[in-house]
Amino acid sequence: MTFPALVGSALDLIFPRRCLSCTAFLKHPLAGPPEVGFGAWLCAACRAGLEPCDPVRLSFPSGDLDGIASGYFYAGILEKIIPAWKYHRRYDLSPLILALCRDALARPGFPQGDAELVVAVPLSRRSLRKRGFNQSLLIAEQVAAVQGGQVSSALLDKVVETPRQATLDRKSRLQNLDHGVFRVVNPAAVRGRRVLLCDDVMTTGTTLKVAAAVLRRSGAVAVRGFTLARVA
Repeated sequence: MTFPALVGSALDLIFPRRCLSCTAFLKHPLAGPPEVGFGAWLCAACRAGLEPCDPVRLSFPSGDLDGIASGYFYAGILEKIIPAWKYHRRYDLSPLILALCRDALARPGFPQGDAELVVAVPLSRRSLRKRGFNQSLLIAEQVAAVQGGQVSSALLDKVVETPRQATLDRKSRLQNLDHGVFRVVNPAAVRGRRVLLCDDVMTTGTTLKVAAAVLRRSGAVAVRGFTLARVA
């Protein structure tokens, strides 16, 4: 065991971990084998509140997006955890988010990846400065680690500042984004490649559809989507 791991184990003995959702104490290390996956971060009650969804395959009239696979319904504790992580600098939630991604990707029947490029939905420069990180990039990196593919953090750029999709109703979400919002920085890197586009939550699919259209115009032969969660 490495020194940081030993230190972490010692701290767990003295200060047992709490659930990152409800703050209840988790199982003490001396009470049995440690939990694995997101069980290391959520208590049994909060784990029971997660709602896995069958991977959803959506088709759009434009044909730019080949489908979207999602891990969970955006409900219950995820409606608290994801906004806290994104907007309120709860960086301590990152290990839980990544564990949830791994769980979704390993679930029986979940689509296996064949993407050559794994691309995160980008933030505008202003939003990135304000937020401090791109949550979709962390998800993309986890997806690539599990399924393979090359992560590109600078291939797709958001060049127009738009209102947050989460603040809009369905009709406004559909009108908020157009094909001028995103641009491909290096079209040659996309041409002839299969792309997996990653985001945290899908509501209408508009963001993924618009980004997929831009990638297609730059020569991508296939674009699929992955989101940690989706609205029912």
